Amino acid sequence: MNKITLLLLLYTLTYHVGMSQPVMKQVELKPIHYQGGLYYYDGVRLHAGAYGVQVPLMAMQDDEINRRYKRFRTIRSISNTVGGLLPLAYLLYYANGGSGGRTSSSSEFWTIWGGSIGILLIGDGIARHQLNLGIDRYNMLLLRPSSKSVGLSLEYRF
Repeated sequence: MNKITLLLLLYTLTYHVGMSQPVMKQVELKPIHYQGGLYYYDGVRLHAGAYGVQVPLMAMQDDEINRRYKRFRTIRSISNTVGGLLPLAYLLYYANGGSGGRTSSSSEFWTIWGGSIGILLIGDGIARHQLNLGIDRYNMLLLRPSSKSVGLSLEYRF
């Protein structure tokens, strides 16, 4: 008798817990401003940098904005990986006998080191360009007047 009562009590408790719905809160989206690699949301600097704008961008639920943000993450990830592995490749090359004394290993080192820095900088520039295009579209959609408005509209870029 005690087992059946306990099972019924557990079933009742878990049934009510399973029925609870998450509370969805509507938040008004604000414009994003970027300047010199710093990003501001509603006038407040985002300390997470470019990754701090992900939530408002994804909240817009626009295919082009999502595509631009995914390109940003992919390009930055690839450039960081390649730029970080180039010095390791040189280290492995040098540890396995290197150039065999034909050329200066110092010049090879600086060439590979400079190439890795170049890849990081170029990749970051291309990635930020994709992100900034997504932010421009976000702001355009955010500031677009509704179709029910009457009169003139003002459109501006940050």
